[in-house]
Amino acid sequence: MRAVAAPHLFANKETLSRFLEEAEIVQRHVADTVAYLEKLENSMSLMSAQIKPLEGQRVFVLVGTEEGISGLESLIKAAEQTAAEPVKEAKGGK
Repeated sequence: MRAVAAPHLFANKETLSRFLEEAEIVQRHVADTVAYLEKLENSMSLMSAQIKPLEGQRVFVLVGTEEGISGLESLIKAAEQTAAEPVKEAKGGK
């Protein structure tokens, strides 16, 4: 288990909701890829993890295998960095 702070992702309900929807898509993709690889290699290694947002603390709790947790942590950190960047205005003042 690992907790990952992400205050900028929690700052806006729409941003948090969009991130969680996209994280779920990534989790499904990872699960599908792992299932496919297990069929090919007959491997028992799983790279799964689940994400639980704790809004009051502004952190995500990740539970799963080390590989799965590392992948989700990387996704959260990248999204947090993007959420922290100021919104850039289009050229021409629009």
